[in-house]
Amino acid sequence: MQKVCSEFDLKRDIISYNVIRNIQGAETRISAFIVWRGNMDYVREASEYLKSYSDLKISERNLQERIEEIEEELLNVKEVHYSDMPTGSNKNKPDDELVNKIYILDKYKNKLETTIKAIKKIVLALSNLPQYEKEILTYYYIDGLRDFCIYEKLNCSERKFYSDKSKAIRKFAIQLFGIEVIY
Repeated sequence: MQKVCSEFDLKRDIISYNVIRNIQGAETRISAFIVWRGNMDYVREASEYLKSYSDLKISERNLQERIEEIEEELLNVKEVHYSDMPTGSNKNKPDDELVNKIYILDKYKNKLETTIKAIKKIVLALSNLPQYEKEILTYYYIDGLRDFCIYEKLNCSERKFYSDKSKAIRKFAIQLFGIEVIY
């Protein structure tokens, strides 16, 4: 038996087909845009890593201090005594305090580990660059020196500085993120 399609069914199918085709086209355009933008994002991300290097070092010191404080607090937590007699209060038990401090200590240690990994990643990528390129990136991004100060320090022209900075940050991005930067 042959199915008879109504005009409504036909319109619905055409609309569905067009919606699916538009969605697929949009996905293709988005993918192409991501690929096209990819190189710029890696270089921008590399420059952000360098700009945040000093803050990461400060964060590392602060996290280490906080971990030491919490470890000292853990040493001062009183011994937990349990009594058979019920108490009428709803105060936190000493073991709750101990567990909370251990949890917070663990969170800070994880943050410190992540921060140290990021710092090591930056230092390793910088150490693999030639000295001149390392100086350009360090002066500009980490030390925050302005362009004209760097021209004088490196004894180069403005044009050469910007050209060399562009090459250096790209090399740094490749060392930091790998092959994706090239494509």
